[in-house]
Amino acid sequence: MHLTQQNIGSDDPTHNPAKEIYREGNSVIFPAIGVSVELGTPYLWRDWQPIVNSPGPDGGSPLYVSFDLLITNASEIRQEIAWVVYVEDADNILRELRFTDRSQIPVSSMSIAPDKAVTIELVAHNGPYLPIGNKTSLHVELLVNNKYRAEQRTTSVIVYRTM
Repeated sequence: MHLTQQNIGSDDPTHNPAKEIYREGNSVIFPAIGVSVELGTPYLWRDWQPIVNSPGPDGGSPLYVSFDLLITNASEIRQEIAWVVYVEDADNILRELRFTDRSQIPVSSMSIAPDKAVTIELVAHNGPYLPIGNKTSLHVELLVNNKYRAEQRTTSVIVYRTM
């Protein structure tokens, strides 16, 4: 699933909404609407417990991913934010991850009140069977108010093995 962007309705034919989006480190800033999203450093791992659900050919679990989004709404109105997250597999193909919050409730969007900042802790249990020691990053697509779209990558991290 890819997020889509609608035209923001400007009468100026040279208007480009992409110019209103800035990337700074692991953050994406939408200054025109007062929203910023900071991507936390992800932690990626695979389990080798005595019992593993859906073991791969090497006996390990699918990839687990944990990372945070810090969403800030500095505006005076409620903002709607949606996200889709991908990880690059060993064949350099982007694979979509399905995230839940820490309570195992699926989450891919939220509404944030005016003048608030919220940290969302996301966990995925459905990643590809990446080799231990593989280095990869998450590719995050953001959509704010169904109008403003941005993409950002997290810092590259190593896939760990847990016992």
